[in-house]
Amino acid sequence: MIELLGEYSEEDGTFRMLENGETPHFQISPMFVKGDLEEAVKETMQRDLVYVIFSVFVHTDLNAVRVTVVPAVLTDFKTRQKELRPNNSITLETTRDDALSVLKTHAHVESLDELCGVTIEGTYAPDMPTDVFNRCMYNDQGPPTLRLILFELSTTSRVSR
Repeated sequence: MIELLGEYSEEDGTFRMLENGETPHFQISPMFVKGDLEEAVKETMQRDLVYVIFSVFVHTDLNAVRVTVVPAVLTDFKTRQKELRPNNSITLETTRDDALSVLKTHAHVESLDELCGVTIEGTYAPDMPTDVFNRCMYNDQGPPTLRLILFELSTTSRVSR
C-alpha cells in the first residue's frame, strides 16, 4: 500500500516492513541532505509519520499500525547512497479508533474517508489529500495543526524515540 502511493519503496531503501502481523510495523526513511535544518528535519519526520498512519487507515482495513520514521541522510547525490540515522527515529503505534477519535475531536470529520479524494478541474483524484488532511499534516494551513494532531495521537498511543 505504501509503495502504491509512490511515497516510499523497498527498492530505494525508504520503506521496510519490520513486522507483518495483527499490528504491522512499517519503517519509512525520508531523505535529507547533510546540513538540513534540524527543525525542518524534525517536522518532515513528524509529517510523514502522521501521513503514513492516516493513509494506512484510509486505504486498508487494518485496525492498528506501528510506524517508525528513521531519517536517511543522502551521502552521495550521484548514486543516491544514504546513511540511516536510527538514533533520531520516532515510532508511534496507534489504532484506527484512536486515530479517528483524534480526527473527530480536532478536525471535525466523521470518517477517515474524508482525508482523501479531491476533484481537480473536473477529475476526481481519490488518493489526493483533502484540505482537512493537509491541515493535519502542516503547521501553517490552519487548525488543526501537525503539532496538535501528533500530540493527541501520542497521548492515546504508544510512542518511542
